[in-house]
Amino acid sequence: MISFMTLSLVGIVLFLLYAVVSFITNKDFGGALFFSIPLLLSVLGLIYYIRKFFIPAIKNNPAIELDEEAIQYNIKNWALNWNEIESIDSTSYGIKFIQKNGNETYISLQYISGNWDAIRDTIDEYFENAK
Repeated sequence: MISFMTLSLVGIVLFLLYAVVSFITNKDFGGALFFSIPLLLSVLGLIYYIRKFFIPAIKNNPAIELDEEAIQYNIKNWALNWNEIESIDSTSYGIKFIQKNGNETYISLQYISGNWDAIRDTIDEYFENAK
């Protein structure tokens, strides 16, 4: 299956090629400006996702870190102490942490490799040991 990243990159390259050919053949600066703004935004978004998700994955940086005191979710750069969590629920797309102050925090398991049941069981084990 072709990934979103591959399709995005192909789309950006084709869009850039079209803009360059259109500019060269028509010498239309307004058209070049019109095409360059969405292209620039697309490239910036692509760079953001590469730096945020794919480079850490290539470096084998963990998305979730568990220890006796807290859970750290490195993708969103947050951490919760186990004593701040009232309960943990599974959802169809991840894990929901209900905090004692009423806030809810989610971990999406979409970009995390591994068995979801094993991840959930490990998180439950840490939570139960911290009580």
